[in-house]
Amino acid sequence: AQVEKIGFLYMSEVCNIEIFQFYYKKFLAYAINLHKDAVQYKHHGTEVIEGMTTAKFMNREVIDLVCEIGIKGKVSAKFVYIEPNAVVPRHKDWGTKCALMWVLDNNDASIEFDSGIYKYKAALVDVSKEHWVTNTDTWRRLFKISVFDMEYEEVCKNLISRFL
Repeated sequence: AQVEKIGFLYMSEVCNIEIFQFYYKKFLAYAINLHKDAVQYKHHGTEVIEGMTTAKFMNREVIDLVCEIGIKGKVSAKFVYIEPNAVVPRHKDWGTKCALMWVLDNNDASIEFDSGIYKYKAALVDVSKEHWVTNTDTWRRLFKISVFDMEYEEVCKNLISRFL
Protein backbone atom coordinates (compact mmCIF):
# COMPACT_ATOMS: atom_id res chain seq x y z
CA ALA A 1 0.00 0.00 0.00
CA GLN A 2 1.12 3.55 -0.67
CA VAL A 3 2.07 5.62 2.37
CA GLU A 4 0.87 9.21 2.37
CA LYS A 5 2.69 12.05 4.09
CA ILE A 6 -0.10 14.39 5.11
CA GLY A 7 -0.12 18.14 4.64
CA PHE A 8 -2.43 20.57 6.42
CA LEU A 9 -5.56 19.45 4.69
CA TYR A 10 -8.76 17.68 5.50
CA MET A 11 -8.48 13.94 4.97
CA SER A 12 -10.95 11.24 5.88
CA GLU A 13 -9.12 10.14 9.04
CA VAL A 14 -6.06 12.36 9.55
CA CYS A 15 -5.59 16.15 9.64
CA ASN A 16 -2.04 17.52 9.97
CA ILE A 17 -1.60 19.92 12.93
CA GLU A 18 2.10 20.73 12.58
CA ILE A 19 1.10 24.40 12.22
CA PHE A 20 0.79 24.58 16.03
CA GLN A 21 3.86 25.36 18.06
CA PHE A 22 4.70 22.26 20.06
CA TYR A 23 7.72 21.75 22.30
CA TYR A 24 8.84 18.31 21.14
CA LYS A 25 12.07 18.21 23.17
CA LYS A 26 10.33 19.33 26.35
CA PHE A 27 7.49 16.81 25.96
CA LEU A 28 9.95 14.05 25.06
CA ALA A 29 11.78 14.82 28.33
CA TYR A 30 8.44 14.60 30.20
CA ALA A 31 7.73 11.29 28.43
CA ILE A 32 11.12 9.82 29.28
CA ASN A 33 10.75 10.90 32.91
CA LEU A 34 7.25 9.38 33.23
CA HIS A 35 8.02 6.14 31.37
CA LYS A 36 8.95 4.38 34.61
CA ASP A 37 5.41 5.08 35.90
CA ALA A 38 3.62 3.94 32.73
CA VAL A 39 0.95 1.26 33.10
CA GLN A 40 -0.07 -1.53 30.77
CA TYR A 41 -2.65 -0.31 28.28
CA LYS A 42 -5.92 -2.21 28.31
CA HIS A 43 -8.25 -1.59 25.39
CA HIS A 44 -11.82 -1.12 26.68
CA GLY A 45 -10.38 -1.54 30.18
CA THR A 46 -9.76 -5.28 29.86
CA GLU A 47 -8.02 -6.29 26.61
CA VAL A 48 -4.25 -6.08 27.12
CA ILE A 49 -2.31 -4.65 24.17
CA GLU A 50 1.14 -6.22 24.50
CA GLY A 51 4.00 -3.77 24.07
CA MET A 52 1.92 -0.66 24.80
CA THR A 53 1.91 1.36 28.01
CA THR A 54 0.58 4.81 28.93
CA ALA A 55 1.17 7.53 31.51
CA LYS A 56 -1.43 10.24 32.18
CA PHE A 57 -0.20 13.81 31.95
CA MET A 58 -1.85 17.22 32.28
CA ASN A 59 -0.29 20.61 32.93
CA ARG A 60 -0.88 24.27 32.08
CA GLU A 61 0.82 23.91 28.67
CA VAL A 62 -1.62 21.16 27.71
CA ILE A 63 -4.62 23.19 28.85
CA ASP A 64 -3.36 26.21 26.88
CA LEU A 65 -2.85 24.05 23.78
CA VAL A 66 -6.40 22.64 24.04
CA CYS A 67 -7.76 26.19 24.30
CA GLU A 68 -5.62 27.44 21.38
CA ILE A 69 -6.90 24.63 19.15
CA GLY A 70 -10.49 25.39 20.19
CA ILE A 71 -11.36 22.06 21.78
CA LYS A 72 -14.55 22.21 23.84
CA GLY A 73 -15.69 19.68 26.43
CA LYS A 74 -13.93 16.77 28.08
CA VAL A 75 -10.35 15.85 27.18
CA SER A 76 -7.66 13.65 28.67
CA ALA A 77 -3.94 13.64 27.96
CA LYS A 78 -1.29 10.96 28.20
CA PHE A 79 1.98 9.67 26.87
CA VAL A 80 1.77 6.48 24.86
CA TYR A 81 4.78 4.15 24.68
CA ILE A 82 4.91 1.45 22.01
CA GLU A 83 7.78 -1.03 22.19
CA PRO A 84 9.95 -1.73 19.15
CA ASN A 85 8.27 -4.11 16.67
CA ALA A 86 5.03 -4.17 18.69
CA VAL A 87 1.74 -4.41 16.84
CA VAL A 88 -1.22 -2.38 18.04
CA PRO A 89 -4.09 -4.40 16.54
CA ARG A 90 -7.10 -3.06 14.66
CA HIS A 91 -9.31 -1.14 17.08
CA LYS A 92 -11.45 1.95 17.70
CA ASP A 93 -10.67 4.13 20.71
CA TRP A 94 -13.32 3.62 23.34
CA GLY A 95 -15.48 6.71 23.96
CA THR A 96 -13.02 8.98 22.13
CA LYS A 97 -14.31 10.87 19.08
CA CYS A 98 -10.88 12.04 17.91
CA ALA A 99 -7.37 12.58 19.24
CA LEU A 100 -4.53 15.04 18.76
CA MET A 101 -1.25 13.12 18.57
CA TRP A 102 2.38 14.14 18.43
CA VAL A 103 5.21 11.69 17.68
CA LEU A 104 7.91 12.77 20.12
CA ASP A 105 10.88 10.88 18.69
CA ASN A 106 12.11 9.97 15.23
CA ASN A 107 9.97 6.85 14.97
CA ASP A 108 8.74 6.37 11.41
CA ALA A 109 5.81 3.96 11.92
CA SER A 110 2.55 4.70 10.12
CA ILE A 111 -1.03 4.62 11.30
CA GLU A 112 -3.24 2.46 9.09
CA PHE A 113 -6.93 2.67 8.22
CA ASP A 114 -8.91 0.69 5.67
CA SER A 115 -8.72 3.77 3.44
CA GLY A 116 -4.95 4.27 3.62
CA ILE A 117 -1.66 4.44 5.48
CA TYR A 118 -0.45 7.74 6.95
CA LYS A 119 2.81 9.02 8.43
CA TYR A 120 2.65 12.10 10.63
CA LYS A 121 4.62 14.09 13.17
CA ALA A 122 1.54 15.88 14.54
CA ALA A 123 -2.04 15.06 13.59
CA LEU A 124 -5.67 15.12 14.53
CA VAL A 125 -6.80 11.51 14.07
CA ASP A 126 -10.31 10.08 13.77
CA VAL A 127 -9.81 7.30 16.32
CA SER A 128 -13.53 6.46 16.18
CA LYS A 129 -12.67 4.57 12.96
CA GLU A 130 -10.76 1.29 13.05
CA HIS A 131 -7.02 1.83 12.90
CA TRP A 132 -3.83 -0.02 13.77
CA VAL A 133 -0.05 0.46 14.00
CA THR A 134 2.82 -1.91 13.27
CA ASN A 135 5.80 -0.32 14.98
CA THR A 136 9.32 -0.12 13.57
CA ASP A 137 12.41 -1.38 15.40
CA THR A 138 12.54 1.71 17.67
CA TRP A 139 10.38 2.94 20.54
CA ARG A 140 7.39 5.02 19.47
CA ARG A 141 6.61 7.72 22.04
CA LEU A 142 3.47 9.79 21.49
CA PHE A 143 1.74 12.57 23.32
CA LYS A 144 -2.01 12.13 22.90
CA ILE A 145 -4.93 14.39 23.79
CA SER A 146 -8.19 12.45 23.57
CA VAL A 147 -11.27 14.51 22.67
CA PHE A 148 -14.58 13.13 23.93
CA ASP A 149 -17.19 15.77 23.04
CA MET A 150 -16.29 16.98 19.52
CA GLU A 151 -16.39 14.94 16.32
CA TYR A 152 -13.29 14.66 14.13
CA GLU A 153 -14.89 16.60 11.27
CA GLU A 154 -15.87 19.47 13.59
CA VAL A 155 -12.37 19.79 15.08
CA CYS A 156 -10.67 19.50 11.69
CA LYS A 157 -12.90 22.11 10.05
CA ASN A 158 -12.41 24.37 13.08
CA LEU A 159 -8.62 24.05 12.69
CA ILE A 160 -8.73 24.79 8.99
CA SER A 161 -11.00 27.83 9.38
CA ARG A 162 -8.95 29.29 12.24
CA PHE A 163 -5.49 28.83 10.81
CA LEU A 164 -5.69 29.00 7.02
